[in-house]
Amino acid sequence: MWGTAKEVPGLAQLNRGGSAQTYATSCATGGCTAAGWYADGAGHRQAFVASERRGKWRTAAAVPGLARLNRGGFADVVSVSCPSAVSCGATGLFTEASGHIQSFVVTQRGGRWGKALEVPALARLNIGGDAEPNTVSCWTTGDCSVGGSTTDASGSQQAFMVTELGNRWGRATEVPGTARLDRGESAGINSVSCVKGTCAAGGFYQRGATTEGFVVTGRNGRWGHAKPVPGLARLNAGQDASLYSLSCATVSHCTAIGVYEVHFESDVQVFVVNQK
Repeated sequence: MWGTAKEVPGLAQLNRGGSAQTYATSCATGGCTAAGWYADGAGHRQAFVASERRGKWRTAAAVPGLARLNRGGFADVVSVSCPSAVSCGATGLFTEASGHIQSFVVTQRGGRWGKALEVPALARLNIGGDAEPNTVSCWTTGDCSVGGSTTDASGSQQAFMVTELGNRWGRATEVPGTARLDRGESAGINSVSCVKGTCAAGGFYQRGATTEGFVVTGRNGRWGHAKPVPGLARLNAGQDASLYSLSCATVSHCTAIGVYEVHFESDVQVFVVNQK
């Protein structure tokens, strides 16, 4: 049975600006974590995390170290993944003093959150200053993959991935093969799911007037080449499709879901695709 909804403990003390939201949550046996943003007394958007253990929610707290990065006053946690009740990985965005939007990652170990870290090497990809970290998946404590998009010098989105192994984050890289698919136009990761170090991810790429979905797989931070979702082009007569969500039960069995258009700008339908 569901319990009774209640205010997140401690969030009112943080939320002096009177506006807060959360979209990210993840649970493992024995506990859950939720994360999002709140408005501080100056009206700046800051990010928070809150954890539950055995049915009791603990006091929400600002993401440690993020205030140092968030000089522009606009931050949020967009995705969290918890392989155990006391370990999680989270990703989100923050704004530099220049107004550029960058991405951060933060890891919880033994129930204690470390300090937020700007995604290593992402700034060199995010020349246009608008990064969107959309998804994180962790398979063990200190082992996670994050995906999203950056903005290049022309203002186009490009897909990126970054992986944490043994509590150490690697360098963000463009997803291999997406440049071949989009020919320098736009691409982004919407979802990633990892099991025992093997990950599958997917999203969209745009080439000309057509937007399609793609999938890519990797292991321990080494990614293969992105490829179009098999069979989707045949369905996507309206030329606007994207993979939105993906989940893996084992290292070789995944399911993805997304949308496509039967006719141009009309008749949006849903597709599913399985990996086996």
